[in-house]
Amino acid sequence: MKKKILFNCLILFFSFLMGNPGWEDDPGSYEFIATISGAVVLIDGEPFSDSGDLFAAFDNQGNVRGLGVQLVPPFGPYAGEIIYEMQVRSNGEGDEISFKYYDASEDAILDINETYNFEINAIIGDVISPIQYNVNVADDSCDNNGSIWEDDPGAYEFSATLGGILILNNGSPIASECDQFAAVDIDGNVRGVGVQLVAPFGPYAGEIIYEIQLRSNNDGDLLNFKYYDSSEDEILNISESYTFVINDIQGDLINPIVYNVGNGDVECEDSDLAYGMPCATAVAVLGCDFDAGSGLIADLCPETCGFCDDDGCDDIDLDDICDDEDDCVGSYDD
Repeated sequence: MKKKILFNCLILFFSFLMGNPGWEDDPGSYEFIATISGAVVLIDGEPFSDSGDLFAAFDNQGNVRGLGVQLVPPFGPYAGEIIYEMQVRSNGEGDEISFKYYDASEDAILDINETYNFEINAIIGDVISPIQYNVNVADDSCDNNGSIWEDDPGAYEFSATLGGILILNNGSPIASECDQFAAVDIDGNVRGVGVQLVAPFGPYAGEIIYEIQLRSNNDGDLLNFKYYDSSEDEILNISESYTFVINDIQGDLINPIVYNVGNGDVECEDSDLAYGMPCATAVAVLGCDFDAGSGLIADLCPETCGFCDDDGCDDIDLDDICDDEDDCVGSYDD
């Protein structure tokens, strides 16, 4: 009988070892903590956790920065569901923390869409109003598009977070599941790639909202935005821009920042630089039709390219007399 019990225990032990990803918390290596008092893990908008699953935090080098503890609230909107509490660890402010989820039933490690910028002694979420973390579910239907833009977090020291961005075209939400959204600097370098989330409630419930980590090596960088419309296989400009502020946080799923496709009602003027050059040089060297991903030269340098509408005045014969006032439209007047 004792041999049988021992044999069964060994089976359970080795099954655990084979199915566990080996994540271990290391509180002695870090000076500071932040507390996630309530986190619910969702897949396709539904709670996903089971009793053998694990939820953990990691830094950019893959070190474990926290391991979740499973709780089950007895009441509230998530009564009976597994909620995670986690001590997140760091030796300083601002560390970018990512999350992974271990699904014991499939013996699979899953990526989580959301990230967290570490704040010493912060306390976020609770079992009644937990923070929502979403499993990154691969969608084969978008594979043909590939990744239009690649993020490069290792090239930049600082980050800022836009926690909720709603993209509009002519006043209506435009986003679909295979679209992409990115930030670029004036030289065309990618400074962040958006993650699609779906607002669970509020004024934009069911709409795709973007979260994006913006990157820079200093305050004050001017960042522009691009949008890939998968239905038209087209890259679109966004009217709004952003001036980088270290550790800035703006917008969320319920109150997103609104960005608009197109140039909007903005002043028609050249950018300071186009592909690292003044507009006159860029147009002379590259031409107005050049576009290497940071934008069409004609869009960056509309004045130099001659595309600015001079207060709505048409002058077909270029005699500096508006056609609606010109007695001889079509011929130059001395």
